[in-house]
Amino acid sequence: MIETVDNYDRAIAAIKSDIETWYQRFAVNNEISLAEAKKLLTKAELEEFKWTVDEYIKLGMSGDPRWHKQLENASARVHLNRLEALEIQMREQVERIYRGRETATREYLANLYEDNYYHNVFDIEQGVGIGLSFTRLDQKRLDLVTQKPWTTDNKTFSDRIWTSKQALINSLNRNLTQMIARGEAPDRTIAAIAKEFEKDKNTVGRLVMTESAAFSAKARADAHAELGVERFEIVATLDANTSEICRDMDGKHFAEKDREIGVTCPPFHPWCRSTDVPYFDDEFTVGGMRVARDPETGKVYEVPANMTYREWYQKYVVDEGKEWSVKAYRNRHGDRKQYEAYKDAIGKSNMPLTFRSFQQMKYQEPQRWDLLKGYKSEVTSGNISPLVGFKNFEKEHNSLIERFVGTKTSDGIEIKGIKPHFTARKIGTHEWMADDASKEIRNRLRYKAVKSEQIEDALSSGVYRDTLRKEKTGKMMLSRQYQGQECVVTINPETGMLIQTNRKKRK
Repeated sequence: MIETVDNYDRAIAAIKSDIETWYQRFAVNNEISLAEAKKLLTKAELEEFKWTVDEYIKLGMSGDPRWHKQLENASARVHLNRLEALEIQMREQVERIYRGRETATREYLANLYEDNYYHNVFDIEQGVGIGLSFTRLDQKRLDLVTQKPWTTDNKTFSDRIWTSKQALINSLNRNLTQMIARGEAPDRTIAAIAKEFEKDKNTVGRLVMTESAAFSAKARADAHAELGVERFEIVATLDANTSEICRDMDGKHFAEKDREIGVTCPPFHPWCRSTDVPYFDDEFTVGGMRVARDPETGKVYEVPANMTYREWYQKYVVDEGKEWSVKAYRNRHGDRKQYEAYKDAIGKSNMPLTFRSFQQMKYQEPQRWDLLKGYKSEVTSGNISPLVGFKNFEKEHNSLIERFVGTKTSDGIEIKGIKPHFTARKIGTHEWMADDASKEIRNRLRYKAVKSEQIEDALSSGVYRDTLRKEKTGKMMLSRQYQGQECVVTINPETGMLIQTNRKKRK
């Protein structure tokens, strides 16, 4: 895989150079229309390009014969436009990445199959305590194994490699044409092309991992058949990253005659880490152990071999209060983006100190998490000054909860909670305005702070009216407004939540 990464990096660097040179030659102020891009090369430009194509032909003698033929045709053409020339240069870089990949992958999978076959034979012999006779592998058998498809679509890894290459070529050409048609600058074009290479690199990595898992499974199956093993058991990885299907399959056992990759034995999905082992009705596994990984600390420990994933999860994750760590791990990429977005919106000083503590709040402290979300919403919508800070906002919110939750309004409605918007309106915006603020800002930050005593007065006044308002979801919500001497307080009479408060305008 290291060599593959290097090949991609070299290809991106070469294409970057080709695109920059192309723009310098044909674009004006780094801009070129699609019509200009499709203009034919001049006689001199065509001659120069043919030298490049001839070099490609020499370098690719051992590559894809179909591409070799296309290069020969390109070299013989008397008309070629600018865009086609650049597409050929990009295609050559793709071919260099894939050149020899099929042979290298076949060799890798053959070696992997052979190693797994002999390791499984050895492990079974160790388990039963005696030496067993088995068939030695030869090159003919290895070739047969690597050339035989194992998926229901009847495609071999060679077919999948070719499909992956064609998808990359088509995507690159489409992106290049679209970027030129939109008048994008060369740096944006290069970034889009590099992104496609990155996607292909991940696709190839997934392909190699899935094929590796399948050939390992085939080696185990053949070893079991050689030594007369009649049943096998699925073994999943005991950690937070295991898929649902592997969690369910862990511990199940099947007859060898029912072995089918992706159905009764791994790989069950791309990047699958599950495996299978011989099943002997526990005759040789009593007292055995298997490895598990703590979802919080990442430390490895042992559990009984006959403990299934679901049993481990219940005992060591749910019962020990670590389920949030599993959610945190599985959502880590999305949470990281959210963490960065929150820092940008409300400032680093208003956030939990670390990403881990951010996730801990999100999954273990639902009330504080809801309040942080509410604070961000109020700041970004301009309902509260960012100068207030989350600590002060939280302190004020908790003070309101302590003072009002559990009390009743003049007409007997019990207050059960405080919305973050209520807290924002209670704090207000007027007092946080600069002395030299413009008229526009003064109008926008017109909400004055409301005192707790004024809220208390409104809720106990006995003067109120009901209104219906439409929420963002489209649902109609009933609200009740209590009129005090200095302020108006709005409550949801159905939920008991304090929604909003505003100072009254003086006449």
